[in-house]
Amino acid sequence: HWLFFLPYPCICLETPSPHLDLIVMLRRLAARVRGYEKFMAGMDLSGNKYFEKVKADGSITREIETPNGKYDPSSIPVEWHSWMAQNREDPPTIEELERANARRKLIKDRADAVDMEERRKASRLKALRASGVDVVTPRFDLGSAIKQSREMDDAVTQEKNS
Repeated sequence: HWLFFLPYPCICLETPSPHLDLIVMLRRLAARVRGYEKFMAGMDLSGNKYFEKVKADGSITREIETPNGKYDPSSIPVEWHSWMAQNREDPPTIEELERANARRKLIKDRADAVDMEERRKASRLKALRASGVDVVTPRFDLGSAIKQSREMDDAVTQEKNS
């Protein structure tokens, strides 16, 4: 699916193409032939627009236009930030941005679940201690862990030798 944004020539691919390098080269060539100073490379899910400028010497600079005109670095997705810093050649696709957002949401949801479980355990321990129950919380002992690891290694070695 191709989208064209005017007045800047832009081709935004919704799915990765095996010919993406050729498409990027053709976009740059078209921008130079048409005399455009810059052309739109794409847009993120927040409405930020990303542009490439091709200078006369062939060097490329990249810039951003925000919908409200105020630049906030925290609003730029990592994928676009990487493109802006020229750490990646091709601009990210909408699907790539959506997958990254879904992955970030999943990680946040899992972290929130772990945090909630830890708070639940802490409040339960506090209630038990308040009721007079002697609660002993296990502590990690590095020396015991090393000793146990060595014993397990020795057991495995003995099994292999017998």
